Amino acid sequence: MTVTTFIDRAQRRVENEQSAVTAKRDAFDRFRDRVSSLPTAPATPAGGMTATVGTQLQNSRTGDDQCRAVRTAFRETIRPHSCNGDESLLETIRNEFTDQIAVALASTTETGFSRELKGAIRSETENRETETRAMSRALDTEAAHLGSAGETVDGITAWLAEKNEIPLIELGFDALQHRHETLAAHRERCDELIQDRQELLDGTTSQNLDAGIRHCQLVSYLYQEFPVDNPVVATAVRLDELCDSAQQTVRDHLVRRA
Repeated sequence: MTVTTFIDRAQRRVENEQSAVTAKRDAFDRFRDRVSSLPTAPATPAGGMTATVGTQLQNSRTGDDQCRAVRTAFRETIRPHSCNGDESLLETIRNEFTDQIAVALASTTETGFSRELKGAIRSETENRETETRAMSRALDTEAAHLGSAGETVDGITAWLAEKNEIPLIELGFDALQHRHETLAAHRERCDELIQDRQELLDGTTSQNLDAGIRHCQLVSYLYQEFPVDNPVVATAVRLDELCDSAQQTVRDHLVRRA
């Protein structure tokens, strides 16, 4: 007996997303380290006009170099894991951080690499790191749930395949009754799968509500290209229908022999 299940496909999808999120988190880590190592432009000292202008020019060149270094670090670390389509580098920076940071880092902006700008970049990077850690925890939760559900489904389908090889006509009344009871137990397990899944979808996968991810949103994102909205529920419902059909057939045999 063949049962259509989307759980194996869902597990592969989650594994791929876990790898992508881990890579992006590592990219943020590397970017933060590179930005942290960059010196900020020194404050302009008080003094004569000539000295002040000279210092401003030097600070401007230093600021340009540091902003260019930040853009390069972003392009080499975060951008490969973040770019959507043909968007520009500054568009990707804006999407990951803020409009203000993107504008400040633009080559056309006469903004030095100040302590405030550096702090803002580090702060936004840490925020993204927090989000990726929350995403990792959410994916771990989904992977664990899929693994448990998969074990349950595999156990039931293996039992169905084994018992399907024995014609009911060859079974005695007691064996038929036992099979009927086992099918009822399998249907209860399918119902438990659905209930457990619904409880998970109604919850938040992080105790930190600021970084928490609604599991229903995660599932919607993960399986948006699947032919079903919820792989676990779809599989459990289909399996329950198979068990119900088999149980009715066994019941008919029991009635005829009673």
